[in-house]
Amino acid sequence: MLTRTIKLTIIGALVGAVLGGTAAWAFSKVQEKKLPPELRTGQELALTASPQDFIGLAVSLVAVARQVVQLFKPG
Repeated sequence: MLTRTIKLTIIGALVGAVLGGTAAWAFSKVQEKKLPPELRTGQELALTASPQDFIGLAVSLVAVARQVVQLFKPG
């Protein structure tokens, strides 16, 4: 059974995710209005990320996952 602390942590994480997603959506809508006209027409942009960028992102995600696991580790 989940303790009250774990329930509150999960609820807080969900609320934070929803608020963060909403804020990101609102920010992107504001930024779309500031784009030059040639980018507002729906043209696709080319991905300029290198494999090093993806490796760095993966390492960061693993680090975040480890920190989350440490939160729930007993003792």
